[in-house]
Amino acid sequence: MAESIKLVKLDFMIIKQYWKEIVMSGLMLTIILGSTMPLILNVVLFLVANTLLSYPFIVQEKDKMDKFYSIIAVSKEDILKSKYLSTLVYMMMIVIFLIPLNLFIKYGIKEEVTTETILLWASIGVLLYGFVAAIQIPCYFKWGYTKSKMITVIFPVAIGFGTPIVVIGGSKLLGEDVFKNLLGDIGSFLNTHHSAIILGCLTLGIICFTISYYISKRIYILSK
Repeated sequence: MAESIKLVKLDFMIIKQYWKEIVMSGLMLTIILGSTMPLILNVVLFLVANTLLSYPFIVQEKDKMDKFYSIIAVSKEDILKSKYLSTLVYMMMIVIFLIPLNLFIKYGIKEEVTTETILLWASIGVLLYGFVAAIQIPCYFKWGYTKSKMITVIFPVAIGFGTPIVVIGGSKLLGEDVFKNLLGDIGSFLNTHHSAIILGCLTLGIICFTISYYISKRIYILSK
């Protein structure tokens, strides 16, 4: 585990050069959605975090990091664990960022929202993040970044940038009042069953993550 943690730190050093574009993407989405549907940020920002997973694999493929790993004598098991540990670290980073953001939404702009609703949206974000990551990592181990990027990168980016388009487009297509009523009905349903949905989202996220780990292990370690 100690070696895996060291590799997580190495991954952070690797993606340091990409932080500017990552932060700018997150800020752009925050600004776009913050004035219309701020709670959706609890989902969209997790999808932005999914793009972080690709950068170590980009560098690994470009700079032939496998040779470097062999030099520093780390096992494939350590490398595999480090990728999934990094995924959990990125998730916690988003959770930490969302705490002050949601406090601002609730008390700063005085959005009429309960704590349960915030937790509900965040749990949906965690589920989507875990689901996308569960697809991304095995694909990277199987085909590398270049061959799998259409699936692993475009998918979360399309969802992230598509969300504000759907929100704005739906409002114009259905009419602002009708669209707000529709979202209100959906929100009422989610609020009524929020405890079960939160638990279900977290459970499914853990299941997806666990299955993904063993698929990656089979691809990266057991098949070679």
